[in-house]
Amino acid sequence: MMSSQLPRVAALIALCGISIGAAAQCARFPASASSAFDAKEGKITLPWRTDLPASAGSKTYAWQGKDFTVDWQAYMEAVLNEVKASGVAISGGRISMKPQAEWWIAPWMDFGSSGRERINGLTAERGPDPHDLAPNSSGGYETWAIGWYNQPGAYGLGQVYVDACDPKVPPGWRFADQTASFKLLFSNARTSEVSYLVGAPEVEADTKRSSNPDATTKLKLIQVDIAVRDPGAKETGWVMGTFVWRGPPKGDGFFDNLVPVGLMWGNDPKAVVDDWSASAPIMQSKINGALAGVTWQGTGQAWPERPFPGFQGRLNGPADNVRSSCLSCHAMAQWRRGPLGLTPTYKLDPKPKPERVRALVDDYFRNTMGGSLVDPASGQTPLDYSLQLEAALIRLCDACEQEKLSGPTPQVCKAPKVRARDVVITRPSCEKNVLQKLMFLFSPKESELSNLPRQ
Repeated sequence: MMSSQLPRVAALIALCGISIGAAAQCARFPASASSAFDAKEGKITLPWRTDLPASAGSKTYAWQGKDFTVDWQAYMEAVLNEVKASGVAISGGRISMKPQAEWWIAPWMDFGSSGRERINGLTAERGPDPHDLAPNSSGGYETWAIGWYNQPGAYGLGQVYVDACDPKVPPGWRFADQTASFKLLFSNARTSEVSYLVGAPEVEADTKRSSNPDATTKLKLIQVDIAVRDPGAKETGWVMGTFVWRGPPKGDGFFDNLVPVGLMWGNDPKAVVDDWSASAPIMQSKINGALAGVTWQGTGQAWPERPFPGFQGRLNGPADNVRSSCLSCHAMAQWRRGPLGLTPTYKLDPKPKPERVRALVDDYFRNTMGGSLVDPASGQTPLDYSLQLEAALIRLCDACEQEKLSGPTPQVCKAPKVRARDVVITRPSCEKNVLQKLMFLFSPKESELSNLPRQ
C-alpha cells in the first residue's frame, strides 16, 4: 500500500514539522494484492500521503468563527480556499497535489473491484439512476471518487490504525474538532445529456482493471464534497456541503467553475410533507436556488425524478441519491453496518404513499450526534460519519476472507453478523484449511458492486 513512497514522504514530513504516527501500511498485505497495484511498474505509484500524523495539530482554519447558519456561502468558500492551498489540480488526466500538502487518504480503500484504481486512486461509488443527473440522462453511468482528510482527520484515522493489519476503534472514539475532508467525484456521463458538464476537467481511470495499460476510462469532474467536524453544529457535530462543476470553463483551474449547491448541518427530523415530490419546510440545509432547473427541477420544468437536491429539499449533490441527504447517509457509518443500510431504496413510480414518506423521515432523517449511533439499540460501533472507515473495514475483512491478507484474523472481522452479506471470520488466521477453501469456493457471493458504500 504505497510503501515505495515512504522515504520521500518521511523527509518532507520532517521538513514540515509533522511527527509521523501510524504508517497505515500493513506488512501482511502485499502490494500486488492492492487494487491500485500497477503491474507494468511492478508497484503502487499513487503519490497520496498515507503517513498518518501523530497529533491533530494546532492550526487555526479559515472557517473557524464563521457562522454557517448566517453566511453559509462564506463558510463554504473558506473551506474551499483551504483545499485550494493544497495545490490540488487536474491536468493531463491526472490529479496532483503539493507533496507536502497536509491532506491524507484513508487506508484500506484499495482492495476489491470497487477499490482504488492504479492511476489516480479513485474508488467506485453508487452510480446515478436514470434521470438523476438531468431530465434526459440515461442510466448505467458510473461515479468514481477520491477523498482526503486534513491533519485532525488523519490523526483520527491513525488512532484506529495503530496496527494497520488489525485496526481497532477505541472506546468513545470520534474525530477531533476541525477535522475536514474533501472529495472529488467524477462521472462518465455524456455532455449531450448533462450539459453542465461541458468542458469539465477529465481524468483517466483504470475502472475495468485491464491488463492493457492503454485501456482506461475518461471521467469528468462533476462534484466536490466538503465536510467539517464543527462544534457549532449542535445537531450533528458535522457540517457538509457540495459544489457542482458548471460549464463551460471560465478560468484556468477547476475551482473557477465550482458552484455551491448547498450546505447542511442537520437533517430537519420533523420536516415532512405527505407528497414525496414536494419540499418540506427545511431549516438545517441551505440550498442555492440558482441551480433549480440545472441540477434539480426548476419552475415549470418536467423533471419528476429529481424535484429537489435531496429528500424533500434537504441537501445532496447531483451524483447523490435523491432519496437521502449528505448527513443522513454518513450518519449511518458504523461497524457493522445496520440493517437499514445507508439510504432508503424504493421506486419513484408510483410515488411513496404519505405513511411511507413519514416513516422514511423517522427512520433515516434523525439528527444523530457524531460518535453516536442512529439506532443505539443495535449495539454496533459508531464511526463518526466516516463511510471511508466503514468501507475500509469491509475491504479489510474481504481481503482476509480471500487470503490476500495473511496472518491473524483482524478482530473487527470476528464481529457478529448483522446482515446476511456480512463477512464473519471466526478462524484465528486468514489462511483457510482445505474444507474452508472448498466452502468459500461454492458459497453464494454477492457482487461488491451491488452494494457500493459512499465515501
